[in-house]
Amino acid sequence: MFEFSIIIPTYGRSESLKRTLNSVEYQQFRNFECIVIDDNPKKSQLQLKNQQMLQSSFPTFKYLLNTNQKGACGARNSGILHSNGRFLIFLDDDDELLPNHLTVVVNNCSKIDLIFTQCEIFEESKRIGVTNNIWKEDQDSLKQQIIIGVNSTSSLIIKREKIESIGGWEEIIIGQENLLVTKLMLAGARVKSLSDVTCRIYYGSDTRISDKTNEINLKAFYQKLHEIISLGRPDLVDLLRNKEKERRALFANNVLVSFPLALALLWDNRDVKSIKFIVFSILPFKKKIVKFYSKRVLRN
Repeated sequence: MFEFSIIIPTYGRSESLKRTLNSVEYQQFRNFECIVIDDNPKKSQLQLKNQQMLQSSFPTFKYLLNTNQKGACGARNSGILHSNGRFLIFLDDDDELLPNHLTVVVNNCSKIDLIFTQCEIFEESKRIGVTNNIWKEDQDSLKQQIIIGVNSTSSLIIKREKIESIGGWEEIIIGQENLLVTKLMLAGARVKSLSDVTCRIYYGSDTRISDKTNEINLKAFYQKLHEIISLGRPDLVDLLRNKEKERRALFANNVLVSFPLALALLWDNRDVKSIKFIVFSILPFKKKIVKFYSKRVLRN
């Protein structure tokens, strides 16, 4: 059995996939397997290009083609079935692991079910900061998950038996990693956040966090989160409801959606932070909203 299985679902990103695979190849700790799950249509140009690249440049990595397109979460679940590692890493096909990633993790995974590290954040080729989502060990972990969350899918390292015990990834569009972590914690997972920066995540110019589709997907994510929190930790339902209003007020592209949510925050909390959400809910420029949100999770 390998110590780590690195599972990479891919769709539509051959160029960034090669960069991602190179970052895996450069790992200092070598007891791992890498599995690429291709969700591109069979015999499409991208699928054939990916297959050729794996065979010629990364012959020790496994290449699997989904017979039917499953989406990112479905592809990750396929990867679990074909993997053989004690710990599983789900690397996005446009992100990178820094060379020390596995070394840092293997030195911190004793008696732990879930670890996440910090990430460098790039907007296209420009470095815009480093995540600072570090949880305090003496505080309620699930409460910190709701307030702070985890950095990205690529920064998670999960013990195999724990993710298998909850049935793997739920197939939702937004917030998959936070829903997964919440379910793991409700199932008793022991969690550790590390301050080490071991990943690099990329936000491209085509990222659309404010369109109508994502408003719907964000609402669906919170509906699922409310369901499981209500059953497992009903004392945290009000906190979750407040967090949902914050996120939707920031990311809704329609001021008729965002402004009432921001007003509700002000009514509930009556604090300076809520006044900020009032201001940002009516700004028409997405970049200003993104910058405001980024400052809360990044250190420059």
